[in-house]
Amino acid sequence: MDPFERDTTANLSMRQKSALKRRITREHNSNFRAGYININEQYLHKTGIRGRKRYFLYCLVALLFIVAIVNALLTTAIIYYMRISPQRGMDSMEHIPDYDLLRFIGKSVFDTVRILNGRIGSRTNKNLYIEGNNSSVIITDKGSGLRPPKLTVSPKTTSMENVETMSIVDSVTGKEVFSTKDSSSLLLDGEIKNLISPEIYPNNITSLNGFPDLILESVGSHLNLTGWEGVEMSSTNKNITFFTEYHDISMYSTHGSLTLDAANGIRLDVEHIPIPTVSNTTGPRTYKLCVCIPQGRLFAVPVTGPGIGCQNADPNDDPCK
Repeated sequence: MDPFERDTTANLSMRQKSALKRRITREHNSNFRAGYININEQYLHKTGIRGRKRYFLYCLVALLFIVAIVNALLTTAIIYYMRISPQRGMDSMEHIPDYDLLRFIGKSVFDTVRILNGRIGSRTNKNLYIEGNNSSVIITDKGSGLRPPKLTVSPKTTSMENVETMSIVDSVTGKEVFSTKDSSSLLLDGEIKNLISPEIYPNNITSLNGFPDLILESVGSHLNLTGWEGVEMSSTNKNITFFTEYHDISMYSTHGSLTLDAANGIRLDVEHIPIPTVSNTTGPRTYKLCVCIPQGRLFAVPVTGPGIGCQNADPNDDPCK
């Protein structure tokens, strides 16, 4: 067989194929045939991706294309919702590197805001509004030990925990309205006309000299004054008046006596106090003040003669029953 003649190997035996392969290899490795080598395509090294690997390549390219499309859509959505522009950056946020400030323009919504050695404030002569949608606003300093100070503002209550002092300042005048710097007393400024709270636990409540009357009032519910070691009410120059329009006035002592003492006497509106009558009595009447035990209800008994007391009330008109 001519070494330079192409021939098919379909009808060759295994020995002939092996001999042909060795001969072709010698021709390729021969230095004497440089520049002209007999090419047998069947035994040349095949390059490229063929067969099943080709389908894997197609799947990989398709997957990368899908990922690129999704990434482009997400990037476009972020730019649209955060309003990012090449000229101004973010429309709702501005970074001021000279003062280490991050400025939010307009209304911003966050679940949690954490600050490391920083402050939160508003622009000059502008108010800062912090609002919770159907939830409480909690401000705390977790870097102040095991019991950090905490301010909680909820729809119905405002509470402050683990604080030594508290001050409320008028945002317009900058004047301190009241403060708890003096732990012995809470002094309210004269401009404060009303202090409304569901519960107050003071040692004493006192009105200053030169101010109007001290009025304790309950709107739409009962007013309870409870002292674990007694309740004492005193007035230097004015009267102490109890008034109720729809409910009873009840005064009672659990482990002691109930004392009513006044320099000029105690006056009761007898038109609204039940007055039992004594049978078979005529003439002018004076009244003896009595108290039902244990109800604490006050009533008056007409005194028509010596020895008349609370026991002489008409049993058919007994207010203690």
